[in-house]
Amino acid sequence: MFWIFGKPHKDILALYGGGFLALLVFSGVSDSHVIFSITAFIITTFVDAGHGYVTLCRAFRNPKSRNFNRNVIILVSIALIPLLWIYFKIPYFWRFVVYFTLFHHIRQFYGFSKWYQTMNNQLCRWSDFFLYALLILPVVTFHFRSDISFSIYESQEILFWPSLTLFKVSLTFFVSTLVCWLIYEVHRWKKGFKEINRILSIAVPTFLQSYCFIFADKSSTVILPLLAVHGVAYFFITGYSLNKLNTNISNLWLKTLILIAVVAVVGGSFDHIAEQYVVFDYINSNLHILQVIAIIAITTPALWHYVLDGLIWSKTDSDFKHIRS
Repeated sequence: MFWIFGKPHKDILALYGGGFLALLVFSGVSDSHVIFSITAFIITTFVDAGHGYVTLCRAFRNPKSRNFNRNVIILVSIALIPLLWIYFKIPYFWRFVVYFTLFHHIRQFYGFSKWYQTMNNQLCRWSDFFLYALLILPVVTFHFRSDISFSIYESQEILFWPSLTLFKVSLTFFVSTLVCWLIYEVHRWKKGFKEINRILSIAVPTFLQSYCFIFADKSSTVILPLLAVHGVAYFFITGYSLNKLNTNISNLWLKTLILIAVVAVVGGSFDHIAEQYVVFDYINSNLHILQVIAIIAITTPALWHYVLDGLIWSKTDSDFKHIRS
């Protein structure tokens, strides 16, 4: 059995440990507790905002690479999206950011599962289908809940539609899909495909996603564990990739760890400072130039990270081919 970090416990801790730790903290303390405040600040500032900047370590690690100029062009192009969106006061910008973030979050789980399939030399389309279904259906169900409602960017960007009937229908679809997936995996297991790594890459994210979106009773336990699992996993995966790509450097793991930590802290701190100048209601406000720059500053790194990840972690990327070898 193949594992990205060599052993199953290492993979589970690296790829999912951050989410479970955050879930444990935010389920056990009140929102007014000092531990909550400190942990929430670390996750939102350094893990979530900071992990987008860590993409710089992969994207610009080699100035002579033919992809270097491409990545710069993408960065500049992405910066034009919030600029033009805000300038022309087109509505639903923050909604676009939220749902693009959700899509990116799910795609990361898909990437891990696909990585295991490649390692097992067993590509499986039905596995992909079940992964997407089991991660998307809890999100759909979440929108129909009547017991919770909140805003991330103070602009009602989440499409809440409280309905007990629709909640039950979507929950039924989710449970039915879960049962079908379990039957499918038992069938494959009996046929000799004992792919524990791939099965866990579906089971663990499904548990986290379903708990946070269907059962969590406050916004912090909906959002923060998902931010933690995504960002922490990205730190480990980026560290792993840089080590595979730079085997000629001594004390590489330590240097990689320091590099990622510095980039995440500096980038996250910059993002936190810029956010203090952001006016989320750009439609009904006459924004000063600094306020527009602040919106561009906090959204461009994230959007660029979402787009570029689809390229640098693609099976056609030469670096990623080496990383997976």
